[in-house]
Amino acid sequence: MERSDYPGGKPGGSPRGTGAGIFFAVGGILVLLATTTAEEVVPGFNVTHQAISTLGGAGYPTMLYWDSQILLGGTLWVIGTWIIFRNSKLYLSAINFYLVGIGLILVSLNPWNINPFLHTIGAVCVAFFGATAAILSPRLTGGRARYTSMFMGILSLLALFGNAISATVLGPGGAERLIYYPIFFWAILFGGVLVGETTLPASVNPKS
Repeated sequence: MERSDYPGGKPGGSPRGTGAGIFFAVGGILVLLATTTAEEVVPGFNVTHQAISTLGGAGYPTMLYWDSQILLGGTLWVIGTWIIFRNSKLYLSAINFYLVGIGLILVSLNPWNINPFLHTIGAVCVAFFGATAAILSPRLTGGRARYTSMFMGILSLLALFGNAISATVLGPGGAERLIYYPIFFWAILFGGVLVGETTLPASVNPKS
C-alpha cells in the first residue's frame, strides 16, 4: 500500500489507532491470562483433555473469574472494532471483527453446561471470524506485520477444520488451544501495531 493511501496524521500514533490498539491488545492479554491462571486453580485440570471453556462452567471454582474476564475481553474487542471502523465503508470486515467480540460475550454469558447451544455459537464465531480477522488485518495496518498476522490466521483456520486430526496428536484440549491461542496472540500483535501507527489507511480513515 502506497504512503499516499494514508491521509494526514500526527507523529506518535493516530488517536484512533492508539485507542483501538489498546483495546485489542488488552482484550487479548485478558483472555490469555484468564485462561492460563484459571487452569492452575482447578484441581486436576488437564490442558490436553479438557476444553478451555470448562474453566467457565457452572460449578467450577473459576467460573466467575474466567467468565468475567472473557466478558471484559469481548467488550473491549467490540469497542476497539467500533473505534477503527466507525467511519469506514469496509462493512464486511467490520462485521467480521464485531462477530469475534460478540462471540466472546456469548461464550462468557452462556457457560457450556448451562446453555451449550449459544455457547457453541459464540465459540465458533470466535474461532472462525477471529482467524479471518487476522488474515484480513494487514489492510487495516498498511501491510505491517502482514506475514505474521496471516500465518496466525491460517494456522487457526487449519486447526479449526483439521481439529479431528490434531486432536489425535495433541488431545482435544491441545487441539482446541491450537485454534484459539493464535487468535489472541495475534490480537496483542495487532493492537501493538495499531498503537504505533501514525496514520490509518484511507479505507478506514476516509478523507472528509
